[in-house]
Amino acid sequence: MQVPSGTIELLTLALVIITAVYAYFNYLMARRNGEMVEQMKAQHESFLAPVIATGIKIKHGSMMCLLVKNRGQSPAINLRLSLDRDFYQFGENVPANNMRNYPMFQETIPSFAPGEEIFTWLVQGHELNEFAPKEFVVLARYQFGGKTYEQAHSVNLAAYFRTAQDRDELLDEAKKMSASLDSLAKK
Repeated sequence: MQVPSGTIELLTLALVIITAVYAYFNYLMARRNGEMVEQMKAQHESFLAPVIATGIKIKHGSMMCLLVKNRGQSPAINLRLSLDRDFYQFGENVPANNMRNYPMFQETIPSFAPGEEIFTWLVQGHELNEFAPKEFVVLARYQFGGKTYEQAHSVNLAAYFRTAQDRDELLDEAKKMSASLDSLAKK
């Protein structure tokens, strides 16, 4: 059987084109797989990473407190906290009460573990004035996985005006039980 002339050349050209298309699609798939692997690494890292959160707690009815907590799964390494402005605890304008000078805002915390928290009193609601601003920013800078992270947490204490602390019902019941036990012990 005789092959028509040029058939081998056409088949070779077709094979080269098909191979080129196949190689191009393999390249696209490999690139897309690489992107997916990078996304999975980023998701995994974000799942494990420390999460430094700042919040306001109201204690004893009107005491506003600052809470800084690691809500993540890993320790924040070399955590450094700072305030963007002077904040005088309890509105007392004396250098010793300037929270920017407190150790929590001046010292580096070598390892801030998951679940660890720092808590400090700020001010009573009626004491907010020019010495204790209603708005401020807590800056958190730390390292994890060879990277440095910076977060800014804006706080607006005015938003907490006319709010109340939720009373713990178990605490109320414990107080009632304690009072009952005290009265029984006196009899």
